[in-house]
Amino acid sequence: MCRLRIVIIAGALAVAGCGSSPSTSSDYSRICSDQGLTQGTDEFVDCVEQQKLRQQSEQQQIRQIRESVRGSSKL
Repeated sequence: MCRLRIVIIAGALAVAGCGSSPSTSSDYSRICSDQGLTQGTDEFVDCVEQQKLRQQSEQQQIRQIRESVRGSSKL
């Protein structure tokens, strides 16, 4: 049962790692521009901030999964 859990978590990590999350300010700006927002507006700034927060959240989830896998392998 523990091995199945590890396999599932490893699969989730593989899928999460394959995503193409933006990682630079220019990536965030491009995404927001593609959504029709204009640079310099409050909406554009909010969009960029939301992109940054989303990526930080995804990175935190990946770290938690990795820590969980490491912890369960000690059993």
